[in-house]
Amino acid sequence: MKLSLAFTHSIELLILCNYLPNKVDIVNSKVLSEYMDVSPLLIRRYMTYLSNNGIIRSRLGHGGIEFIKPFNEITLYDVYIATDDDNDDSSFLKFLDNRDFTESQIKMQADLKKDFEDVKKVFENKLKEYKVIDYYDDYVSTNVRNIVKENGGYAFELRKKRG
Repeated sequence: MKLSLAFTHSIELLILCNYLPNKVDIVNSKVLSEYMDVSPLLIRRYMTYLSNNGIIRSRLGHGGIEFIKPFNEITLYDVYIATDDDNDDSSFLKFLDNRDFTESQIKMQADLKKDFEDVKKVFENKLKEYKVIDYYDDYVSTNVRNIVKENGGYAFELRKKRG
């Protein structure tokens, strides 16, 4: 199990979809891409994940993005499920093919798999306790960038790089 870039980028995308409508004419993949310094293709992929899971609706072209699920109700679990490529039991912990294992190794792996399935349930239930909105104020206070309308689009102040 690992925390994916799609998961963290999707949380940022959702925060920006709530924040940017008061700052720009329309929030779309181009605006989000420029603001987040992320490829437009990745932004559209994340939007598809979130759309397929009933979190947002995106209209093709310059239609913008709207929330299907109210922003203040979106949990980290919702985003985790939307962005997890393998939403089956094997995605939380990858187990090896046991065809070359001894009988004791196969039993140990089966025991571990059961325990990790229990851990996964606890993990997912904990994710349901946290909402994306819980991260909104901190994100906005540390990542707000000046937005300037120019040449029919927007220019964003560059992000400060860590280091």
